[in-house]
Amino acid sequence: MKLTLTFDDRALVVTGEHHRGYSATWTDPGEPESFEVYTITEAGVDITDIVSNAAFCEIEALALEAVEGEQEYAREQAAEWKREERMLEQRV
Repeated sequence: MKLTLTFDDRALVVTGEHHRGYSATWTDPGEPESFEVYTITEAGVDITDIVSNAAFCEIEALALEAVEGEQEYAREQAAEWKREERMLEQRV
């Protein structure tokens, strides 16, 4: 997954993988939702290896927020589509 984020007033392209996570059970402690960053580029230059650990963690958190925002937007769009579909069915 590729995301464009703004971090420290810089436009970054972050490539990585979103992990949904899962709830705990009696035998498994569960796993929180996360975003695993593979690469970070700025103006086409790979800066992954020179980003500090603190900045890397912040970028991961921003990426997770962006993914969650996209998912929320998709849920809202789906709900709106269903409402419109029901309204059209009622008119027929």
